[in-house]
Amino acid sequence: MSKAKRKDPYLSGLLQKLAETDKKISFTRLRSEDLDGESRKAIYEFIEKYSGRFGVRWLLNEFGLSPSVYYNYLHSKRDGCKAQKDQILDEIRSIYEEHNGTDGYRKMHYYLLQRGYNISLETTRKYMNQELGLCSVVGARHPPYEKRMPFHICPDILKGNFKAGRVNEKWSIDFTFIALENGSIRFNCAIMDLYDRSIVASLCGTEMTSKLAIKTLKKALSTDEGIDPRRLILHSDQGNEFTSEEFTTYCLERGIRQSMSPPGHPYSNAPMERYFSTLKSELINRKSYGNERNLYDAVDDFVENYYNTTRPHTYNNNKPPYEVRYKQA
Repeated sequence: MSKAKRKDPYLSGLLQKLAETDKKISFTRLRSEDLDGESRKAIYEFIEKYSGRFGVRWLLNEFGLSPSVYYNYLHSKRDGCKAQKDQILDEIRSIYEEHNGTDGYRKMHYYLLQRGYNISLETTRKYMNQELGLCSVVGARHPPYEKRMPFHICPDILKGNFKAGRVNEKWSIDFTFIALENGSIRFNCAIMDLYDRSIVASLCGTEMTSKLAIKTLKKALSTDEGIDPRRLILHSDQGNEFTSEEFTTYCLERGIRQSMSPPGHPYSNAPMERYFSTLKSELINRKSYGNERNLYDAVDDFVENYYNTTRPHTYNNNKPPYEVRYKQA
């Protein structure tokens, strides 16, 4: 049996020198391309990034640093990350309590960004739902209602275009349910001007009917003497209240063009859905209302003295609706 050839020491040494030379060449190139300055922090970040490629000890030697200094940096960085995480967790708890547990992780992510925390949506979900065990409080179920044959269904004129070029060009109307302390249901009908997202009319009642929708529309038309109904598009879903003979005739007689989103498209009236979500999270779900009058007054006050006049709206570059609506006044 032939003996295995012994490695040539000279050849082995030469190969090691070549490998070391290649390593230094790569290091020098990356140092010139990827090292942001020569500060200690920049060097530490460079070492952390390329430690798997060159080895920590080798890089420390090239920069003339002691291992203890570098490992102290890593420990302090981990402590800093933990402190930042704890701060974000505290902020999530605080926001959750402020809003009476009504925020899901998507809304929580928005509030964290608004408060200066650079955090991803997925990390927000993990912190809120998994680590803190916080979830959005589920509201009351929507009460059932009888589905009737529509008198007239109008085409979807807007087709998802919820932007308007002028005041009173496009309105959106919808209903939502609100509950008294004893659990009995009342309804709110609201109309939004899509130009500035202002609520131009809001009325509450005991039933979700065409009659209440017409009363709300009458109120909206009376808010401004300059409104020309013939130049107005009124968007809604295909609910009984808006497809009834009573409501469609009222619109037709005044020259109002109705637009209706198709069934099965929950975001086809998205601005109104967002408004009702705001109404519930920032008012209805924050306290109990023992009687009808208190509930109705609270909704009116929310619209006139907060939502329209004070609350910033992202659609308006964080200006309240009335600031945009009456900017030329």
